Amino acid sequence: MTGKTSFDIVVSGKTLTVTINRVKTTSVTFTTTPADAAVTVIDQAGTPVLPDSDGVYTLLGGAGYTYTYRVSSSGYVTKTVSLTQVKLEAVRSSSTSASLPRAAPSPPSTRERARHRRMAQLPRK
Repeated sequence: MTGKTSFDIVVSGKTLTVTINRVKTTSVTFTTTPADAAVTVIDQAGTPVLPDSDGVYTLLGGAGYTYTYRVSSSGYVTKTVSLTQVKLEAVRSSSTSASLPRAAPSPPSTRERARHRRMAQLPRK
């Protein structure tokens, strides 16, 4: 349920209004390829969001709530995607799949290139 609830309290003769803003939450799980890929979720302030013991992330929905998730694994291209207010408000629970393409092989180092040139110059038997 979303909305505001307000009430007044009196402290030392002064009336204070307390407003509680209710927001929707969305539970998000990730299924990755490769299966052992690391998932990092960051909120709009740059604070990491940690999953519960079952790997479920609970995210707040509504205006002003934006998240970024990053999926990475050694030997694969890292994928970074934003979760926006629209997606969070549309569902109460979501499972997100992320498949990472394999990374291109690293170019040979200067030392490796020099070794290959020397090998190519050796007489062949």
